[in-house]
Amino acid sequence: MADEEGLLALAGQIQEACLSRGLTVSVAESCTGGLLGHLLT
Repeated sequence: MADEEGLLALAGQIQEACLSRGLTVSVAESCTGGLLGHLLT
């Protein structure tokens, strides 16, 4: 698994890309315990 710093950087890149395009992200998590939602919000 990637380190926390790397995950936060990737989440920031995803946020910037979505905001600049007017997109939203939706996730359905079962194995990550809410990690994706936590990183993206």
